[in-house]
Amino acid sequence: MSDTSQCRDYAAVTKVRATDPAAIARAWAHRTTRPTLRGNGRLMIVAADHPARGALAVGSRPTAMNSRTDLLDRLRAALADPGVDGVLATA
Repeated sequence: MSDTSQCRDYAAVTKVRATDPAAIARAWAHRTTRPTLRGNGRLMIVAADHPARGALAVGSRPTAMNSRTDLLDRLRAALADPGVDGVLATA
């Protein structure tokens, strides 16, 4: 994996997974963590398990949440907020 330890787009994720699958484990092993509870002692967890539960509809749009890349884009936006502590998700 590159010096930045981040993939900039989905093509880069695919390339890493195909050419250096151990890079994911290395990045996980070298990640930095912070205390679980901060400030007011509450956690902000983003729910991202909708596709695994088959909950894909939003209002009148029955397949509004069926795109994995759209879900990943929304997760990236949510996790960029320093107030978000984690994700509840399935593989």
